[in-house]
Amino acid sequence: MKNTRLIFTCTILTVLVLVQWMVTTAQQPFFRHYTVNDGLLSSEVYYVLQDAKGYMWFATDRGVNRFDGYTFRNYTTENGLNSNTVFSIHEDHKGRLWFRTFSGGLSYWLKDSIYTPGFNQQLIRELGQVTINSMYVDREDTIWLGLVQSGMIKITPDHQVFRITDTLDKFNLYLKEIDEAGMITGNDGNIMSKNGRLLYVKFHSHHNDQPVTADFDDQRPGRSNVFSRRYSDGKYLIGHNNNLFSVSKEGIRLLKTLDRSITHITADSEGNIWIGLLHGGALCYAKGVFSDPPQSYLPDKSVAIVMEDREGSFWFATLNDGVYYLPSRSFISYTVDDGLAGNKVSCLAVSDSTRLWIGLDNGYINCLTQNGIATYDVNPKAGLRHSIMNLFVHPDGNIWVSASGGGFLLDKQQAYSRTLEINQSLAYFRENDSVVWTGNRMGLVQYTHLRKQVYPPGDGRLIRVNAIEEGLDGALLIGSLDGLWRFRHKKYEYLGHNHELLGKRITAIRKIGRHYCLATRGAGLLITGDLENVNQITESDGLVSNLCNALTLDEDSILWVSTYAGLSKITFLSGDPLNYHIDNYTLADGLLSNEINNVCIMGDKVWAATNQGLVGFHKKEASENVSPPPVYMVSGEVNGAAALSTFEFSYRENNIELAYVGLSYKDAGRLLYKYRLEGIDPDWIYTKHTTVRYPDLAPGDYRFKVSAINEDRFESSHPAEWRFTIKPPFWQTWWFRLMSVVAIGLGIYAFFKVRILTYNRDVVRSLLLLVYQKFSKKAYLVFKSEGNLTKVDPRQILWLKAADNYVEIITKNRTYLVRSTLKAMMQQLPAMEFQRVHRSYIIRIDKVASVRKNSLLINDQQIPVSESHLPDLKKLKEDLLLQ
Repeated sequence: MKNTRLIFTCTILTVLVLVQWMVTTAQQPFFRHYTVNDGLLSSEVYYVLQDAKGYMWFATDRGVNRFDGYTFRNYTTENGLNSNTVFSIHEDHKGRLWFRTFSGGLSYWLKDSIYTPGFNQQLIRELGQVTINSMYVDREDTIWLGLVQSGMIKITPDHQVFRITDTLDKFNLYLKEIDEAGMITGNDGNIMSKNGRLLYVKFHSHHNDQPVTADFDDQRPGRSNVFSRRYSDGKYLIGHNNNLFSVSKEGIRLLKTLDRSITHITADSEGNIWIGLLHGGALCYAKGVFSDPPQSYLPDKSVAIVMEDREGSFWFATLNDGVYYLPSRSFISYTVDDGLAGNKVSCLAVSDSTRLWIGLDNGYINCLTQNGIATYDVNPKAGLRHSIMNLFVHPDGNIWVSASGGGFLLDKQQAYSRTLEINQSLAYFRENDSVVWTGNRMGLVQYTHLRKQVYPPGDGRLIRVNAIEEGLDGALLIGSLDGLWRFRHKKYEYLGHNHELLGKRITAIRKIGRHYCLATRGAGLLITGDLENVNQITESDGLVSNLCNALTLDEDSILWVSTYAGLSKITFLSGDPLNYHIDNYTLADGLLSNEINNVCIMGDKVWAATNQGLVGFHKKEASENVSPPPVYMVSGEVNGAAALSTFEFSYRENNIELAYVGLSYKDAGRLLYKYRLEGIDPDWIYTKHTTVRYPDLAPGDYRFKVSAINEDRFESSHPAEWRFTIKPPFWQTWWFRLMSVVAIGLGIYAFFKVRILTYNRDVVRSLLLLVYQKFSKKAYLVFKSEGNLTKVDPRQILWLKAADNYVEIITKNRTYLVRSTLKAMMQQLPAMEFQRVHRSYIIRIDKVASVRKNSLLINDQQIPVSESHLPDLKKLKEDLLLQ
């Protein structure tokens, strides 16, 4: 280790290559790329559409894909398409998706099945060699087709196909409004426009009955398709070949002639105009102002169409490389493809408000300015790479660099460097223009005019300094592996004992007013004013992760928290650190990675160091995803068989498995769900899985409900639900129980009548007693004995005996003395189970062991029977067959 450091220190002056190259690069946003490896049918994609439910559809040369953010569903000729090459998709007012195919015919999708309309063969014959340019289905179910040549086709609701030429044969291009919502476009099929040909626009009759025409001279060959888009009230854009026209009732004018052929025109929700180009990517004209230079995207691709979805994200279908997804235009990124020397960015620093210094894990340093990216190699020799751990801009303008092999100073002119023993500093703090503190694995080091003073902890202790901040009392606060420390009067004081949370691993400290914000590795963000009482902000409060790496405080007192799961922006309301609002940024918003190592503010732009590259965005432009994700039931299986359309099942059909999906593409495949089966789940259950299973459900009525929650915690407006009933077996139904009771009663009566009344009275009595006990409500004898309220099961009583104004209740285990009379007690006892045999005795019938001439025996106790009750004794003896 010492030899390595010595080599690094001795050779750094000679081996540093100050500027290896300068790259001038256009800023590009981060795209998510979907290819055939992800499930897309083909790399050649002609069209993108988001249907009314929110599913994404892709038309390719090998079929149609439907995408839900998790998986691609394929539809080809095997599923009913009349051709696998599908050029466009149109959704009508009934929810049917119409596919315009290479064969010239049409297919449509409805409720997960694909159909071929009855007019298809007639349409194909009518088209001949002509291809369809555009399509629209009006409210009366009339289908309008704009053609590449020879006018247009109208298909009536009763499937009659008509060719309409009108006066279109006089014009090279045409646009015809069908109604307020739709139009079709086409041309006469000529690859080259000829002088004297007219552009023809026929507006809907509610606007104007007279067509608008214009005369243009265009001799250049190009694509013969025509593309149009309504971009403001009463105005259209029409693209043909390289030409872009503006059309209104007042007239037609040529806006631009581009250097690439136009493939599509789209207007987004903010009024920006997107133009797809063949071999030229896509151009975005802000607010439709064509005099300003456009923003270019994917310049080396042939973009067939750009589509904005309901979350404000953009989809780019390309003719050569699948589909690109842009979650946000606010985010731009730099990777090795854009000039960085490596993708894993460990730290950032800003100097002169114009230079962004980028420390890389592979030992390189990049400097980003408006002119491009400069690269510096700080490794002493080939094969030995020292990662950059920290960057600090000294008041004199020099850059202090901490690397895994040691530290050095990079001159502000970037002309040379010289060694500086900053010993792998993990933290920096500027006390004033001449004094700088650094922290490393051994404690604090003070530099005064570059003179070094080390302050070891002493007593054999090691304090790994991760963060330094000035305290309100002028002391230094230190964040370390074992919590919070204070350094004053050249002594270290451990503050982790003040509060349990202050003993957590602290990675960064920032002071806001009279409070400190402490980033921890596992306990989220801590806020304390007196270093004893601590408030905690965690994931449950909206923080994107409890594993925090760094803190950055901007000039607006907004705290940016770098974590392992994204970036949290904490806005303290009215300057109160205990009153805040949190916005989170993740991959879903345009970050290259959710692992954020550091954040730096440069003007109005936020720069984030991630493990996949550098990301920047304007802090006022990035916004929450406020679009609630729709959620749908996908399938339901009962005992392994599909059953979502069934709502009643037998008691044996009780193994239920349900699948659902929420549609959000910003955080595709990572949505949070909450579900509940009423009758089973007492509370909502949260999960990221899209299936749930309930085995062995009991009979009953159930309702399953599920909602999806996006990355900014916006929940589905309407949860998906499925109601179903599991019927009980027949022996548990009310009618069967009633019939059973009746049958048992009749059986007992018949048995009693035919046989038992004559021969087996004891069995009758026992059976009746058993039936009585089975169906009668269990009742207890309640009385007051010895000052206490007592409850006794009558089946435990042997006999009752009168004793003056009291009654003795004798059970097997004890005797109770109750102030009452035998008559009153008899009224409280079940008549079928007890019998009075003497003016002083009541006995329980089933406890009689034997009967004598004028007495009976219970539990070896002889009970007298009075003369008036001897007939009852005789009957009891016969019933019980006792001697």
